[in-house]
Amino acid sequence: RRQPRSTPNPSSAGVRCVQETDVYSESENKFKLFMTELQASEKKWKTLVENNEKILAERTQEKADLLTQMGELEMKLDKMQRELRTKDNEIKSIKNMHAIEIANIKHLNEALLKEKMLLIEEQN
Repeated sequence: RRQPRSTPNPSSAGVRCVQETDVYSESENKFKLFMTELQASEKKWKTLVENNEKILAERTQEKADLLTQMGELEMKLDKMQRELRTKDNEIKSIKNMHAIEIANIKHLNEALLKEKMLLIEEQN
C-alpha cells in the first residue's frame, strides 16, 4: 500500500523562518558587540602607542640634554685639569727657586762663618 504524500505544514514553515530570523539577529548582535569591543580595544591600543611615543620622545630629549650637559662638564673638567697642572708647575717652580735660595743662603752663611773664623784668628 502506498502512503499518501505529506504536505508541508504551512505553520511550521513560519516557525522555522522566525527561528532563522532569531538566530540571524543573535549572530548580528554578537558581531556588532564584537566590533564595538574591537574598536574600543583598537582605540585603547592606539592611545597606549601614542603615550609610549610621547614618553620615548621625552626620554630621547632628556638623553640629548644629559649628553649636552655631560659634554659641557667634560670641557669644564678639562679646563680645570689644565689650570691645576699650570698651578702645580708654578708651585714646583717656586719650590725650586726656594731650594736655590736656601742653598745660596747656606753658602753665604758658610762663607760668613769662615770669614768670622779668620777674623777671630787674626785678632788672636
